[in-house]
Amino acid sequence: MNEKELRKRIREELKQNHEEHKKKLKSEQLSKSNDSSWNLYHSEHHQDFQKEAVIRTIEEEICSQYPEMVECENHLGEVRWLTPLELNEEFEFYPIELSFFQKIVNKFSRTSPIDIPDTDEWKEYIRKLRADMEDNVQKRINRFKEMQAKAQKNRHSDIEAKIYEEEVDKFYKTKKGYKKYKNHLGEFRWMTKEEAENQDEFYEEDPSLLQTWLVRLSIAAGFLITFSLIWTFFIAGKSEPKGYLLIKGGSDKGSLYVDKNLAAGFKLNTPYPITVGEHSISFIRNGYVTVPSQQQIFVEQDDTISVHFDFLEQITATMGFIKVRSGSVDSRIYIDNDFSGNISGRDIIAVKPGQHSIRLDADGYIAHPIEQQVEIGVQDTIELVFSMHPKKSNRAEEYDHADAKLGLIEVRSNVKNADIYINGEKTDFRTDYVLQKMEYGQYAIAVKKQGYQTYPEEKVVKVNRENTWSIVNFTLSSTTTMVTLRTYPVKGEIFINGKPVGTGEFSGSLPLGEHEISFGDVPFYDKPATQNITITHERENAYTFNYITSLNIVFNHNKIVSSGLSGRILQG
Repeated sequence: MNEKELRKRIREELKQNHEEHKKKLKSEQLSKSNDSSWNLYHSEHHQDFQKEAVIRTIEEEICSQYPEMVECENHLGEVRWLTPLELNEEFEFYPIELSFFQKIVNKFSRTSPIDIPDTDEWKEYIRKLRADMEDNVQKRINRFKEMQAKAQKNRHSDIEAKIYEEEVDKFYKTKKGYKKYKNHLGEFRWMTKEEAENQDEFYEEDPSLLQTWLVRLSIAAGFLITFSLIWTFFIAGKSEPKGYLLIKGGSDKGSLYVDKNLAAGFKLNTPYPITVGEHSISFIRNGYVTVPSQQQIFVEQDDTISVHFDFLEQITATMGFIKVRSGSVDSRIYIDNDFSGNISGRDIIAVKPGQHSIRLDADGYIAHPIEQQVEIGVQDTIELVFSMHPKKSNRAEEYDHADAKLGLIEVRSNVKNADIYINGEKTDFRTDYVLQKMEYGQYAIAVKKQGYQTYPEEKVVKVNRENTWSIVNFTLSSTTTMVTLRTYPVKGEIFINGKPVGTGEFSGSLPLGEHEISFGDVPFYDKPATQNITITHERENAYTFNYITSLNIVFNHNKIVSSGLSGRILQG
């Protein structure tokens, strides 16, 4: 086949493919909607543990049979089975990589069977679910194989590929609304603006001649600026202005943190160089409580700032202990949102008995889980393990931030499973959760949970190019507390705000604030007067109310009879 015939055949193929592409848009959209309905099917049954467990089990059983299906997860630990084609289009999920030892353990480990009711309804549900899921998986695998076959068919020799690219450019330059885009591999594709907005692989428009010259001029300007900076700060002998920090103390044991970063090479009673400006200073010693825990300083050039800390020895006999592990990543530790040093400097951390929240933070990494809640008793030792996943910086994320203008908002609360609201509208998500694909703009974020008061009530978050990942923290405090009411020495009926709640004793939860307490009659006793009590978190809410003995009698020479007069018998 000569070049003329080859070009003619390519032009005919382009016209035919272009028409087929337009006709298949509706069918592709229908396929996507089917996938969305499948995800919706999952979410509708999220509240039902048994059905959710059956779905996960059958999905793993079916997908694991096909080599085309890859098990993937995201940084939240959510698992999905994807084909290589879907994985290439997905930037949130990545393949699960298991070591040889983990594969052996998984092969011989046995999960406990799911407790499923032995009813015809459940059997029909499982049969239909298996058939639907098998059909869905087969459609996705067939789509992947079709794309493989199409890619194989469209492969050309070097000369044919060059001719093909020239003809493609000539063809689409005559089509209105089409532009040329490229991906990170240097591959090109002609698309409309709508098609470009609905995909994430081809993200950079083919530069024009003017844009090419602008890039070249920018590179040249960058070289000039870099050379000027090198000359200014190094050749000319000028350095970044610094001051000095002096920590006084009687022991070299401990670690200095400047802006929550470990100060390498620091020694007590020796000036430590520090950049000019405002800084937060922390000093942590194992086995001691530092007072204050943090100090704010402002350093001017060539000044020496002296900072003093007091160290109170912890009584270990009344404490609990936490060990934190995060692999090879040296992460910052936060206990109840207070900075507590780096893992490298804290083998074991003493804390007061009770409930605590622990989270890790490291530049360039995301912790999984994001936060862990623990209940620690006296002399208890709890070891917590976090896995640190690198934040993605690939072509898809760059496209999202640069072109699609999307970001993430991570919503946290000290009490979990609080409903998340965006701009006053309730969502289907609960804390802790990462809101994904949030378009650039301003959002009012709030969380609510029955029986709790939220502080702050609402936070306004801006998502933009400079702030693509925001973390919002909320504190929830209970609006109720336990109250105990008793009557003495007899059991009288107790009323709260006019409603009977018990006889002799009431122990239960009441909303914070003022309540009216009244009592029922008991023969031969005067009931306590109606009174108001104020329920708070700051004190023990236990109350005892006294009935006073009362006896009405008349004395005469024949007998003792009841009288309207009142005589009171006092104890003792």
